[in-house]
Amino acid sequence: MSVDEFSVLFQIIQNFSVTNLRKDFDISKLYTSKLNGTRKKKIKEFFLRYLSNLKEEGKIQEQVLFPLQSESNPNRLIYISDLNPERLVEPFVIFEVLQLNFVE
Repeated sequence: MSVDEFSVLFQIIQNFSVTNLRKDFDISKLYTSKLNGTRKKKIKEFFLRYLSNLKEEGKIQEQVLFPLQSESNPNRLIYISDLNPERLVEPFVIFEVLQLNFVE
């Protein structure tokens, strides 16, 4: 596992360690201005892969919320399947699925 992939996975695990169903992410905090465009894109691709895996496992909602509406993200809610690295330029939010099991 590369350093970049570990950083992404660590941030996801860290966000899922809190009890709040809302998970806020800001990928730009993972990299400094010293990283080249290729590494920044790779970090975003890791995020997309892990988000897709979490969605397929039923752990998160199917849509991502972009709280800051802008020209680059005119739609505030975007399906994970429609995300690409270029859309992850601003903070976003995913929501964990609440799973309840009732004992009879």
